[in-house]
Amino acid sequence: MTERSQVMDANGTGSEAVADEKEREDLISERKKRRKANRLNRTRVESWRDLDPVKMYLKGIGEVSLLDRAGEVAVAKEIEAGRKECFDIIVTSTAGIGMILELPERLIDGSARAREVFDEYTPSADDSDMPVAPEVFARFDRVEAAYKKVCKAQDKLVDLAEQQADDAKLDKARKKLDAAQEKLVESIHGAQLSQRFFNEIANRFKDAMDNIQRCERRIEDRYRRCYVRRAELEELMEKQRAGEEINFSKLPFDERYLEQTRQVVESSRAIIESIEQEFHLPKDKLIEKVLLIKAGERRADRGKAEMIRANLRLVVSIAKKYVNRGMHFLDLIQEGNIGLMRAVEKFEYQRGHKFSTYATWWIRQAITRAIADQARTIRIPVHLIETINRISRTSRELEQELGREPNAKEIAEKLDMEIDSVRRALRISRHPVSLETPVGDEDDSQLGDFIEDEKAADPAEEAFTQNLKDETKSLLASLTPREEKILRMRFGIGEKTDHTLEEVGQDFNLTRERIRQIEAKALQKLRQPEKAADLKIFYEN
Repeated sequence: MTERSQVMDANGTGSEAVADEKEREDLISERKKRRKANRLNRTRVESWRDLDPVKMYLKGIGEVSLLDRAGEVAVAKEIEAGRKECFDIIVTSTAGIGMILELPERLIDGSARAREVFDEYTPSADDSDMPVAPEVFARFDRVEAAYKKVCKAQDKLVDLAEQQADDAKLDKARKKLDAAQEKLVESIHGAQLSQRFFNEIANRFKDAMDNIQRCERRIEDRYRRCYVRRAELEELMEKQRAGEEINFSKLPFDERYLEQTRQVVESSRAIIESIEQEFHLPKDKLIEKVLLIKAGERRADRGKAEMIRANLRLVVSIAKKYVNRGMHFLDLIQEGNIGLMRAVEKFEYQRGHKFSTYATWWIRQAITRAIADQARTIRIPVHLIETINRISRTSRELEQELGREPNAKEIAEKLDMEIDSVRRALRISRHPVSLETPVGDEDDSQLGDFIEDEKAADPAEEAFTQNLKDETKSLLASLTPREEKILRMRFGIGEKTDHTLEEVGQDFNLTRERIRQIEAKALQKLRQPEKAADLKIFYEN
């Protein structure tokens, strides 16, 4: 081999090695890109999974620690303490006692409902109010008597203070007042008023404070727009009220604006004064009491929120038992949470029950009530749902006993019900089916496509009728125009209605007898065998 050929072989081998190395690097780079894309896809899929609302909710409530028995009692006491702060403010104010004492009148005239006022009156199945028992009104008589004793003790203490009595008499009067107030609190507790009612009273106090602050803002806003000192503006308004002359040349407003300002200030102050009279408190004291009420509510709300958060997992565990009942799982959880909040409102730790045991009943009741109200396309009243469930259970029992499906009479005898009631319940219990329900495996047809439209014309009947019309028209065309017209009018063919001989005669200016003769002649022509054969087919069909 020559030296030149050896050099060429060496160069060829080197270039092939470089090409192989480059191809290997490209392959490694492509694999790295593929692995990176796969990681991104997995991350993207996992992120979408994390956005599942059920999983997000379950993950969130799983991070909340549970409460033991001691923790439940501590939270319940915190709620009770917050409520007591609000209660003490209400029962130690004249306005609060007045709102309690006006309840009997409101119950009588219907402006208040017993189920919203008393704990022992719970909503019935049809949400109607039960009549208020006479002994309930007697409770308010005891509250009124206790309140009168408090007023009497207060007046006695004020008289002694004005007379500058000695400390022994004042202490004795204070003790009597404290005892009377304790009796008043006991009588209010004995009335068994609901927390909802006390919340209503608290809201009236808060509304009063909001109105006062709104009026004060209106006054301050009006003062600020006048661009003069407050004392000077008050003096100017007093002069205008007295009818004195005012020099407006040096003032940044005219007489009309001052009049408007005075009206705004006076109307706002009148509103504040009426609120003070209604609540028997100066505005500063009223605002102070409302702030204390809000502080008590915040304390109670913090306890409620803690108790609710700690028991959200209980709601989920109960809601799982009611899936596939016509409601979405999240909707079941939501309804169960409403029941949980109701349980927190009603829980009494003094009875010694564990909260989860007590709350389970409220949660189940809320979920089952929601299923009864919302699961069906057409709502069925709760009392009918209970009847339908009883009938279904009895039907299954009878089916096992008899070995066949029982009829309505057998179910009615078993339940001691009227047979019409059983039939009505069975008819109502049927579930509606959508006309858009897919039929078959192809999903290209719906149930509504297979339901006969009773109002639509039958194609075969339409074709038969059209052929009869065509044949009748052809036969009538074989007569003279007058004969055809007379037959059409007499038999209502192509007319709105048939006509009498006299009506046809008037139209042709002929007698009734002549019309009858023409009609008989035309019918005789149509009875000829060659013509009647065409209509005989339709007659036989």
